[in-house]
Formats: sequence, structure tokens, C-alpha cells
Amino acid sequence: MSNVTVDGLFSTPVYKISHIDEFDLVQDEIATALSKTTLKRDSEDCLYPVKRIGHFVNETGFSGNWISDNKCSHFIQVLDNAVQDYANVIGYSQSDYELQSWINKFDKGSYGDSHTHMNSDMSGVYYYQTTGRDGDFFFETPVDQFTCSNAWMQLSGRYVVVPKVGQLMLFPGWIRHGVDENLTDDARISISWNIKFIGTRK
Repeated sequence: MSNVTVDGLFSTPVYKISHIDEFDLVQDEIATALSKTTLKRDSEDCLYPVKRIGHFVNETGFSGNWISDNKCSHFIQVLDNAVQDYANVIGYSQSDYELQSWINKFDKGSYGDSHTHMNSDMSGVYYYQTTGRDGDFFFETPVDQFTCSNAWMQLSGRYVVVPKVGQLMLFPGWIRHGVDENLTDDARISISWNIKFIGTRK
């Protein structure tokens, strides 16, 4: 009937760039930084407050800023442009933010349990190295009520993103997300971050 509508209320905007600008420059500076980076899985001698995680991260882990510490200036510019664009899309014109960042390595058997970054306004990931078959990234619905009845259960599934080299994503820190286990012999390397806006909104 022409007088009937079904509105998709309270959607979650996720920002994706399928292949970043300055790709070769970004890849080169990440490669240089990666050659000087030590990766660890256990929290022993590390600064991040997790006893054990399902993949490798750099030594300073989730509390440091791997991107800035390694002077990845081209990547910083690409990320900043994306953050400003995403902020404008959601109607939040804010330019100043604090950045935490780390590098991840998912080798065979590695995974990322479903989790949130609740203290972050935006979180994100950039794929430096992947075959696209080494474990999908996934989002889970933030609407828990979808699981409360059979009629709505079908809408509670995961939204899957197949990783590809050069892809960048930004998303709300509060949405549950994770990474499926890597069942291949190939290692996937990605950079992740948290962004917290500071100062007065413009």
C-alpha cells in the first residue's frame, strides 16, 4: 500500500574507505615502523591491562599511540581527514581529539573476541596486510532486544566485513565488534585506534 512506510530507526553509521589516498606512502612508513616494533601476546612486561588476548600487539598495547610514536605522518593525515569527515557526517563538528593506537598481528589461530571500546568516541581499523581469507571483521547489533523474541531474532546476527589491504573503517566505540579466527597460514596485520574528542564543540 502506498500509504505504508517502514522506517529504519536508530541506525549505526559506520565509515569506510575502500582504498585510502596516499596508499604507497602510508604502506612504506608502516613497514618501516613495523620493522622496529616488538609484538607480544601476553601481558607480561606489557602496559596493556589484559592477561591474555587472542592476537599479538605492540609492547605499549592499547594505552600507547603507535602511529604517532613511529612518526607515521602520512597515515596521521589520512586518519585525521577521515575523522573530520566522519564527525561532520554524524553532525559533530569537532577537530581536537586524543588518539590511542596500536598494531595487531593475527597469525594462524589468532582471533579477536567480541568487545567494545566504551571510553572511545570513535574507534577504527586500517588493513596493512591481509589476504581477505584470514579472519573476517564483524559487528554485532547494539540492540539487545532483538534477541528477546523469535520474531526479531533474525535481525540480531553479525554484519561481516571482509578485510582488504588499504581499507580504513571508523565506527562508534560502543558497538560490539571482533575478528574471526585466522585459519590460514598467512598473517594479517592491521592498525587499530581509539579517538576521544576534547575541548568545546565548535
